[in-house]
Amino acid sequence: MWGTARGPSIERKEGGELAGEVRETQKSLGATLAKGLGPLEMEVLNVIWEMGRATSREIFEKMRERKRLGQSTVLTVLRRLSDRGILRREAGGDVYVYSPVMEREELGGRMIDDVVNRIYGGAVEPVISHLMLRRDSQ
Repeated sequence: MWGTARGPSIERKEGGELAGEVRETQKSLGATLAKGLGPLEMEVLNVIWEMGRATSREIFEKMRERKRLGQSTVLTVLRRLSDRGILRREAGGDVYVYSPVMEREELGGRMIDDVVNRIYGGAVEPVISHLMLRRDSQ
């Protein structure tokens, strides 16, 4: 890697970020939960929960076994989940290594809490009643 008159050149990692760049989470987790997670985001999260910690390439390969997706699509989802504070992204040489910020149970619990607070004003009784009726009808 050779520099220029302005200083050393900086390599670009996957997705175009600068190798030395640190990306801060732009939104709070509360804002993320209020927005919800799409089906593709959940699929990527499920893969990462299974793997524990993986590079974007490893995640892409695992996703490709399940669904026909382009690598740029997977990179975009990883970047969004990282920006939203759901994934941790660490520099690992020439690639990023992704890991979940929290386990599935914790994220699910926080999402349920968010729904209970936003829709039911924190009252859990209507939610429990709905879940019991739903279970009985199945």
